[in-house]
Amino acid sequence: MEVLSSQWLQVEPTKPRMCGRKVGHLMSKIPLLPKGTAYEFTAKIRMHQDTADPERVRMYIDHPKFTDANDEHPGMQIVFTARPQSADYNPNNFNRVYALLCDAAGVPVQRVKEFSRLLRLRKALIEKYDKGLI
Repeated sequence: MEVLSSQWLQVEPTKPRMCGRKVGHLMSKIPLLPKGTAYEFTAKIRMHQDTADPERVRMYIDHPKFTDANDEHPGMQIVFTARPQSADYNPNNFNRVYALLCDAAGVPVQRVKEFSRLLRLRKALIEKYDKGLI
């Protein structure tokens, strides 16, 4: 795939800084990049509704810089789902990508209700979902 436009913003390496919100919080071992570091690109993006799970949309980004740890298998997949049992649960982003698919199919958009993604609230949400209350 040909990248239509690409710009890699070069930055000088800085001393790694540890990230963390408060004492006792798990600290990141990944260095914090300098403020303003960005990578802007144009890539082919393909989305489709999962036929096995209609409450799931898969997005594929085709770009040669997205590779695995061995610099193989270019591309990246992102999953959006409206199903609260899933680790991919994000009703807000699901509604956004699903609306694009509905537009492409020429059908009316049916948005899902957007509830909090906080894990501490998830159990109650799943119970309501399983009972058909939401």
